[in-house]
Amino acid sequence: MAVSVSRAMSKGIVMTVPVLDELRPLQIAVSRLNPLSRHHYHHHSPFDLLPNCASSDSVSPADSVYTLEMCMTGLAREKASVFFKEQTGSAAEMTVNSGIRKILPNSEICDFDFEPCGYPMNSVEGPVVSTIHITPEDGFSYASFENAGYDLKAMNLNEMVMRVLVCFQPTEFSVVVHVDNASKSFEKGWFAFVCVSYIPF
Repeated sequence: MAVSVSRAMSKGIVMTVPVLDELRPLQIAVSRLNPLSRHHYHHHSPFDLLPNCASSDSVSPADSVYTLEMCMTGLAREKASVFFKEQTGSAAEMTVNSGIRKILPNSEICDFDFEPCGYPMNSVEGPVVSTIHITPEDGFSYASFENAGYDLKAMNLNEMVMRVLVCFQPTEFSVVVHVDNASKSFEKGWFAFVCVSYIPF
């Protein structure tokens, strides 16, 4: 990447999106989800270049890999306070005291705590991988959660979304599900299923 491009991208999302739009091949599809809100999710997809990744009604949902992404802002102060070292002694304690362990009860978790605050973790549960990153400072608190690889016959992702929301209690959040290869009918139903039934705190 050229120095001028990397400098532009370091100035934040306002500069980054136009730079990415200019660099991308014309065949790559771009979607801006949630156009009615001031919060946007820009999705750059190469699926037009990869015919075998296109949606097909002949593909079984069970054969697809789902990636769940959640972005949360305005974390509840009590919840965010756990991720300050002065409040909690170690990353392992943060994992338990925050409720993150309840989100992923059967995962092997590798966690870390920053000085004076902040928390990242990665976890593995068989073929499933998950990651969480937290910036807890009041006024611009943020948490992200992402996982991929669960068998939907054994895991209800809607319930997982609710566990994440209970853990952080954000004032605003977004949920996006990426499907590597799913039937069109199942894909539409899944997006509705994930986003329904949220009750604000």
